Amino acid sequence: MPTIGIKMFNVKNNLKKLRIIMALVVLLVFVLSQNGIAVFALTQAQKDAIKSGALYFNTEEDGEIVQCGNESTYTALFPAITDDAQLAEAMRAYIVDEGFASSPLIPHMNLFVSIGRELNVNPVMLLGIAREDTGMATTGHGPPPEHNFGNIRDHENGGWRSWPNYPAAIRGHYEHLRGGNYLGPPSNFTTVDQVINRWAPPEDDNDTAGYIRDVKALMAAILGSLGLTQSNVNCACGGGSLPGGGGNTVVLDPGHGPNHTSVDQATGLRMVESHNVPETSEMWDVAQKVRQKLQSSGYTVLLTKQSELDQVTFRQRANVANNNKAAIAVSLHDDHTQSYDGFKQVWPQRVGQYRGQGSNRTEFTNAAVAEASQRYAQIMKEERERVEGGNVVISNFQARDGMEPGNIPMVMLFSTVPWIYHEVGGGSGRLSDNQLEQYAEGVANGIKRSVPTIPGGAPTTGQNMVCACSDALIAKAKLFAWPEYHEANYFDMKPEYEAAIRAAQARGEYVGGGAHPGIDCGGYVTRAVRDSGAEPRYNGYQGPTTDQKRWMDDHPELYENIGTPASTAELEPGDIAINTGHTFFYLGSAGFPGYNAADASIDTFGNDSWRSPMANNHSTGGYTWYRLKCPANSTNPPSGTRGTQ
Repeated sequence: MPTIGIKMFNVKNNLKKLRIIMALVVLLVFVLSQNGIAVFALTQAQKDAIKSGALYFNTEEDGEIVQCGNESTYTALFPAITDDAQLAEAMRAYIVDEGFASSPLIPHMNLFVSIGRELNVNPVMLLGIAREDTGMATTGHGPPPEHNFGNIRDHENGGWRSWPNYPAAIRGHYEHLRGGNYLGPPSNFTTVDQVINRWAPPEDDNDTAGYIRDVKALMAAILGSLGLTQSNVNCACGGGSLPGGGGNTVVLDPGHGPNHTSVDQATGLRMVESHNVPETSEMWDVAQKVRQKLQSSGYTVLLTKQSELDQVTFRQRANVANNNKAAIAVSLHDDHTQSYDGFKQVWPQRVGQYRGQGSNRTEFTNAAVAEASQRYAQIMKEERERVEGGNVVISNFQARDGMEPGNIPMVMLFSTVPWIYHEVGGGSGRLSDNQLEQYAEGVANGIKRSVPTIPGGAPTTGQNMVCACSDALIAKAKLFAWPEYHEANYFDMKPEYEAAIRAAQARGEYVGGGAHPGIDCGGYVTRAVRDSGAEPRYNGYQGPTTDQKRWMDDHPELYENIGTPASTAELEPGDIAINTGHTFFYLGSAGFPGYNAADASIDTFGNDSWRSPMANNHSTGGYTWYRLKCPANSTNPPSGTRGTQ
């Protein structure tokens, strides 16, 4: 165990000391990773921690050791490393100093490096996780079977856990350790006060208040040693996530529950829940169907209640999404006063929507969330129409008599993530199995398209990418391209680019031509944008230049369409040019001497025009140009439809 320079507190036993320290490390890493922190310069203490396998967290609690196979479950936690030289040093130190060279994981090292970058975690940490149990095999030792990671027990069915891909396995490992069985969900461990009160309560004769004071000072010092302050922790090339993240988490909110009335302490609003029959049962069933469809595609899916008749307030429902930094949340409802074919609606969040009156009037004000919610609502409309048929109307809630006045469901009002509310007519009886399946299919397809996931990665949220990361993008575009122009046919790729293409192929994430993988304009641009961290989910539609353009058009909060400038004087380094047949980077003065751009090309109509990524010169004409940007703010006027919250 490395020395981490923290005071060993006067707790009852060493286990509690370890738990306090490691829980706080978990908290710190959680805060850093959720804010997109990427550490480019390592202190000696950090290097020493990496060399010893990073910081291990033992899931032992109250004398009980949770077993995975024949060993305890641990994980290693540390901020991400994105600098190639530092990563190489860390890998070498981990493997050589730890005698890990004979491990069956060695053939998968590049895979773990790539996954680490995608998930914004330390790749060395991922090796540390895998190393904790039998080389990723289900039993014994030996080469790892595909998509089986670390022998994590599936406590629901008592068997070994299987995973759709390696990143899903890694996320599952995190959830296993960070879930309710051990550390508790993030909502329970989001502040220093909560962590210490849990692991060093005053009833165990601890100086809890003193611990809290000292640890807050320690955490401030750690941030300072990383060159970070509260004013700049959100500005790093960490993947462009929402405040606190986004990841691949989707929250489903099956409507209704037991009759219940309560008052929201934060706003004073009166929350009225009704047990609608058969809606409550039907929407619970639909939520299970949607969850299954999303989980099979690699999403982490959370529900706002644990059972059909679980009693939860609207604030508690919203907090499931808020505390877990969901990429999107959706409410599921039906209305048995309306027909299935005649009533289909989606409701987005809009700035200016409100609930309550007088001193309790509370408005929705988050413009970035509203913009994303409205964009997702349009996608949901299209996908539901495709599956269900008929016209799905984008509308909004209208409170009934006896409720707090207003035009937004409270669960959406309280949310800090994009939330879409679905309604469908239920008719005079229970919806048929086919209708329930159609409803679930349309909603699931809408979620997948709104926050698409790609093989080996998490969906993009795109909502609060506060840094354009143009420097990182330019650096990666240059790293992958030859610094001079070569006539076609030129098939040699720079080693760095070839390695990136091979890694993408291994993950099933390669985008581009098949005859000569990597020698393709769209493949080059996609790889550089993703691997730079500027927008790791770029070209989530996984297609040619037409799909890349559609991706940027569908994410206006990330990309500004600057049209076709009259000259390159109006461009900035890192701008992306695209038309139906070609795409490239403008690098300008930040590029290669004598050249203003970098691109690659495939063979066109047998013209022998193959060229690997290299320097080139281009003008602006004939292309639409896009620029990475901060989120856009937009609002739409509300319209009225009555609802049930």
